[in-house]
Amino acid sequence: AGITVTNNTLNVLGSTEQVTVSGTGTPTSDGTSTSVAISATSLVSGQSVTITATVADTAAGHTSTAPTGSVTFTDAVGSTLTSLNNGAAVNLNNKTASLTGVVLSGVGTHTITANYSGSDGQYTTSSGSVTVVVGKASVTVTGPAQPISLSLGQAGSAAITVTAPSTTIAAPSGTISYSILNASGTSIATGILTLTAGSVSSTATVPIPSSLAPGSYAISVTYRGDNNYAAAPTAITISLHIGQITPTVTLTSSASSVVLTNPLLFTATVSSTTTKPTGTVSFLDGTTPLGQATLSNGIAVLSTSSLTAGSHSKI
Repeated sequence: AGITVTNNTLNVLGSTEQVTVSGTGTPTSDGTSTSVAISATSLVSGQSVTITATVADTAAGHTSTAPTGSVTFTDAVGSTLTSLNNGAAVNLNNKTASLTGVVLSGVGTHTITANYSGSDGQYTTSSGSVTVVVGKASVTVTGPAQPISLSLGQAGSAAITVTAPSTTIAAPSGTISYSILNASGTSIATGILTLTAGSVSSTATVPIPSSLAPGSYAISVTYRGDNNYAAAPTAITISLHIGQITPTVTLTSSASSVVLTNPLLFTATVSSTTTKPTGTVSFLDGTTPLGQATLSNGIAVLSTSSLTAGSHSKI
């Protein structure tokens, strides 16, 4: 390179002289640009994705050149910044660096940034970002085999399971609400139960009181959601049937033989292991009605003189 200087060493105004210089030149680094792509633009909590950074050489005439070096990735949600891949850099391979199986933590808008570290003397640093929204995941709510059948006066329960769609985040937490409805749709028992979390699913047990009258019922159950999982949009319904007690009936007569038209007393004793039966007892001679009697303290007595002459083996 030549440097021209004006000086007064020649004592002639305006005179110039040539000074020759030499040295080692430093090449200028090529500029770069970094872009980021994510395999889905809308995610639910627990869903894994692939994040890919592409680094391009922006110097004129160098667009086909593949920069070398590495890329680090960060994830920002609000004011929380997290280094992905435990902060470890990913080397470029043919202009790209990728992270696979990434599960973004937290519901909300995530800003994923890729930072290219550059290559000393060859490529300048650059960075790029992309945003993705992570929503709450849906759950599956199931109950026991249906219908649940109980005897009158018998307490029971219904096991409820809330299952997550994947195992990449914690199992569902929070609570379920339940209501036991009678045949008219009127709620006769309600409650809120805390889930017990497992590895993939969580459980709770709905109590069924022993005070329910015989008949058909429905247990309505709804999951109320937590930080990662959305509340169930609709309730599941479990069929419940409370059956009547089958009592023990014994029959005695006041005599084993009687003169035609003379009165005969039949005594029916109705008992059960739970409650004292009430109501009426119908007495039949085979299929012929003899009459009815009301139970009192589990006993009903019928006096009749309408039996025909002969042997009666089935009363």
